[in-house]
Amino acid sequence: PRVSQKKSLKDLQSKSKECATISQELRKASQEDDRLEERGTKMDAEEASDGDIVEVSLDELQQARVCELYQDRAPVNYWSTTHEMLMQAFVCGAATWDESNEPHYDVLVGPRKQRREQVSCRLLSPAFKDGEPVFYDEGDREKRRWRKALVAQVVHAKAIVQVHDMEPIDLEKSLTTSAALQKRNTPKTKDVPFNRVCRRFVTGRTVLVYKGIEEGWQPAIVKQVEDFSDEFSPRDLTTIEVTPAVGGAPVHVQTCFVQNSEDDEDADAFSC
Repeated sequence: PRVSQKKSLKDLQSKSKECATISQELRKASQEDDRLEERGTKMDAEEASDGDIVEVSLDELQQARVCELYQDRAPVNYWSTTHEMLMQAFVCGAATWDESNEPHYDVLVGPRKQRREQVSCRLLSPAFKDGEPVFYDEGDREKRRWRKALVAQVVHAKAIVQVHDMEPIDLEKSLTTSAALQKRNTPKTKDVPFNRVCRRFVTGRTVLVYKGIEEGWQPAIVKQVEDFSDEFSPRDLTTIEVTPAVGGAPVHVQTCFVQNSEDDEDADAFSC
């Protein structure tokens, strides 16, 4: 009987150890499952977070693709309907769009930077650039006389445009010396008030045409520009005919959406 009791105690101890081992293994497995579940939840959260980041990045890329007519703080020419004159200005902020899908901008006008809000793009034009062909008015109050020139420099602080006069100089026919010929072929530089200058478009010259928020500024070729007379001022020019550089039929474009390209050499402008 004693031997059987000892065996039964050993059996119970052995079974107890086995049960303890099994329960321990079950606890480990349960803890491992919990860790895996937590890790899976964390991974799902991180994946969701990464997905959100990608979505935001795509939105930012889409916004970056919007080609504004003018960028914030860009210099522009502003036509004042009150004073009926061209003035310097700077864009202030992004555009707002009206029902006809045309952009409007807030601008800071003149040396005092007076704010004008919701200005139509039809009253704005790209700022003059160095080397750009322009007209300048050297006439008086009774009669205007527009002369061809090239922009040498824009002095913003003084609201002055320094121009190279491209019109031939009236010299006596008897002056045939080399000095006289050199003087005849050398453009004169003049300081012209900003409000007496306007943009000049040249037939056959490359220009940039604004084609909307998706395409932005695209190259084109000026096909034809009307001749100006005493009755017809270049400021009265509201549209020009251009041919897209990529090919296609000529189209009429409003001059507020056209600017001279910097690709053409100054020599081409001098020859016009």
